[in-house]
Amino acid sequence: MTQLEWLQANKQVYSKEHGVIHIAAIIEKNLYFKKGSVNQIIFDWEHEVNSGNLLPLNQAPTGKNILYQEIAAILDGSGKLQNCDVIPAQEAKLCPIPDDIHPLVKYALSQSGITHLYSHQVKAWEAYKKGEDIILQTPTSSGKSISFLIPIVHECLKGKSALVFFNLKALAFDQVEKIRSFVSHLDEEIRPQVLNINGDIPPQERKQLYSHQPSILCVTPDVWNHELNNYQFDSNWGFKETIRKISIIVCDEAHFYQGIFGSHFALLNRRTQLMIESAGNNISKLQYIFASATISNSSEIAQKISNRVEQSNLAIIDQSGAKRSEITFLSLNSHLAPRKIDVILLLSKKTKPLI
Repeated sequence: MTQLEWLQANKQVYSKEHGVIHIAAIIEKNLYFKKGSVNQIIFDWEHEVNSGNLLPLNQAPTGKNILYQEIAAILDGSGKLQNCDVIPAQEAKLCPIPDDIHPLVKYALSQSGITHLYSHQVKAWEAYKKGEDIILQTPTSSGKSISFLIPIVHECLKGKSALVFFNLKALAFDQVEKIRSFVSHLDEEIRPQVLNINGDIPPQERKQLYSHQPSILCVTPDVWNHELNNYQFDSNWGFKETIRKISIIVCDEAHFYQGIFGSHFALLNRRTQLMIESAGNNISKLQYIFASATISNSSEIAQKISNRVEQSNLAIIDQSGAKRSEITFLSLNSHLAPRKIDVILLLSKKTKPLI
């Protein structure tokens, strides 16, 4: 076969086996290319072309993953790519909603359009039933909110309350709307009140929000610090009755609670435990749920925040059952000049590859 115009050195082509590649050289029947720092060979390129396994780039399948591979091949050809890692797509691992979930919670799930749960959500439910503290280490948009919302609502149906920490006020506003939407499917007489305790509400108004009813308290650490100070020696029986009922504490975005901020937050939780205990609650029965998409030392953070010495009662759920698209990571050579990196990052913003 004569040399094809699209099959030349320093050009990008598509291989069904390797994806988009940058041709380094063609010597007789061997096609040489490099993926990051690894040199590879396609033997008998003529056979690959005739069998349809090697195609011009304009005949490659369409999709974002091909676009990212093309960017990787361009960077590779100019010596700017250190490595290209592809995490394959994953289909959702769906499970039936467990039979022992309360019928009213099942109804709220169905009214929210949820007919099945992801596998990690079912594992979270099983850990909750065992009375374990839970760490949810699954990616963003994998349904962590539902994972901790199901146990929270169950506690409220038992007459208990829940305390949910959000590290940012904007995140709290967003999550509060989701929680209110979910519990709105419950009958009004059993529906827990969802309290967004934030600095926009004057202290006197916040004071009137607490009651004897089962509540889901959504707070930021700084505002909760003020609440504990304000009511430490106060005769606000609504506040004391609310915290007396707390049986579950959720720490969303747990990876934020490291360093100095994490130390302050751990002390805040100990003060919370003391206040709950002084109100007549048994803190040994408290359950903690930690959620984060990006965390490495999760058990250490959980132990320090919850003030629990024993780690035997801790369930770490790090295998997501949610659907995941293919992800491409491009690692650049460290010797690139800043100006070149800026150009590549600008390219990434236009095409949205993960670099």
